[in-house]
Amino acid sequence: DCYNASPRSMSAALDALVGLAGPQRTVAVLGVMLELGTATEEAHRDLGREAAERQVGRILAVGRFSHLIREGALTAGFSGSAMFEALDAISAASVAIEIVRAGDVVLVKGSRGVGLERVVGALTSRFVGVDADEGN
Repeated sequence: DCYNASPRSMSAALDALVGLAGPQRTVAVLGVMLELGTATEEAHRDLGREAAERQVGRILAVGRFSHLIREGALTAGFSGSAMFEALDAISAASVAIEIVRAGDVVLVKGSRGVGLERVVGALTSRFVGVDADEGN
C-alpha cells in the first residue's frame, strides 16, 4: 500500500502481515506517514514499537522520520541487526532486494510521497519466477 498511511492503517497492516505469515519470516518496509502535524514524532516511534511487539522479522524504515521508527523498535527490544533504514525509496529498493529472501512475507506500506512503489517494483523484478522454497 504505497498510497496512504496513518497510525491506524499502519497498525492494521502490521496485524495483517503477522496474521498472513504464519511460520514464514516477515519483513516490514515501513515508509513514513506524512501530514501528522504535532503527532509525527510519537506516531513514528509507536510504529517502530508496534512492529517490534508483533515480532516482525526485519524492519526497513524509509523516509525522513525513519530514525524515529528505528528508535521505537529498538526501545521495544528489536534487534539492531534486523533493523534497516533508508532515506528515500531508491535506497530502500536496494536494501530491500538484499534483505528479503524467497519465501518471506513482505509488507510495503507508507504515504504516497515516499514513493514505495519503487520498492515493490524492485522486489517484483528480483523474485519473478523464483520458487518460494529457494533462498532459505
